[in-house]
Amino acid sequence: KIAYIFTEHKLSFIVDNQKNKSIIDKTLAELEECLSPVKFFRLNRKFIANINYISNFKPYEKGKLLVALNPPVNEKVVVSQEKASEFKKWIEE
Repeated sequence: KIAYIFTEHKLSFIVDNQKNKSIIDKTLAELEECLSPVKFFRLNRKFIANINYISNFKPYEKGKLLVALNPPVNEKVVVSQEKASEFKKWIEE
């Protein structure tokens, strides 16, 4: 039921599909190693998302992608130009 994981002020938080937020004592890099690469993608330095909770994505400035998560977040979630093609390939599979 993990929708996405994000980091803020050196703390990592798991957000579930009901928008419940929990602190977890691991870095995003550590969590990334434990999660299935089929279901989860490291969007940027701040977010890892579950494929089932990505509402949509659209082109953003200079080849980047703007990703909409569900439950929604109060900030722009951007995939870098370098990771954009990898992200699109992951979404399509």
